[in-house]
Amino acid sequence: MLRVGTPGLCYTVIMLSLDFIRQNPQVVREGLSRRRDPQSIDELLRLAELKRGLVTRCDGLYTALKPLKETVRVAPVERRAELSKQVKAITQDIRQLELQIIDIDTRLQPLLLSLPNIPHPSVKEGDGESMSGDYEVRRWGGPVSLEFEAKPHWELGERLGMIDFEAGTKISGSRFISLKGAGARLERALISFMLDMHTREHGYIEILPPFLVKRSAMIGAGQLPKFEDQAYACTEDELYLNPTAEVPLVEVHSDSILPMGALPIRYVAWTTAFRREAGSASRQTRGLLRLHQFNKV
Repeated sequence: MLRVGTPGLCYTVIMLSLDFIRQNPQVVREGLSRRRDPQSIDELLRLAELKRGLVTRCDGLYTALKPLKETVRVAPVERRAELSKQVKAITQDIRQLELQIIDIDTRLQPLLLSLPNIPHPSVKEGDGESMSGDYEVRRWGGPVSLEFEAKPHWELGERLGMIDFEAGTKISGSRFISLKGAGARLERALISFMLDMHTREHGYIEILPPFLVKRSAMIGAGQLPKFEDQAYACTEDELYLNPTAEVPLVEVHSDSILPMGALPIRYVAWTTAFRREAGSASRQTRGLLRLHQFNKV
């Protein structure tokens, strides 16, 4: 989604426009079904039709108001009072309709923001519960054959003194870790390696953005409202900890029109990502998986 407007006043342009949804409701319903998304668009369509009716009435009153004002301007003095009352009444009706339209827009916005994109026809359907519907697109290389039983990374990390799970929990609670010694150096080296490769070999521009972003940035990058319960929020300042570097990178060019000659723009960024991971499955929480804080390029 994009955010457009003037500095200090902006609004969100939804990927699925209201007109598209209203004109192609079955396409949207089928897309939601393919994504195993249970939400309904019935209320959205009802509000859209209600808004369209109000807008039509409002446009009709504006059309009637313009010549009436012109009539008042040239009317005899004795008729101006009566005509002015008509102008005032129509103006009040228009104001009431506009307030109703604003109210409907306020109710439509979260419904539109919650709608995902429609899957491409080439995307195959899974069963939504297991990996039985998954298929292999391509393969590079092959599995490494070991002559011994492979150990999980959390066992190796502790044995080699690279990961300290106890310290992470002691400092911050569950799903936090502390890297130490070779583990900390390895993490730092991998970050530098990825940044250097993209900037030196592929022409990317390195960005080191703020780790806290505004709510509008989270909405613009598609994180809210869907992942509201997964975000760490600083409510007093109305800021959010970055869940991924894409959020501030998208915000760099919000409210901007980019000329064709400036494209493509290639950015690479390292940030620490913060995610609550509320409700994630217990089988996916061992070791470095499903952490609340991790580094990401």
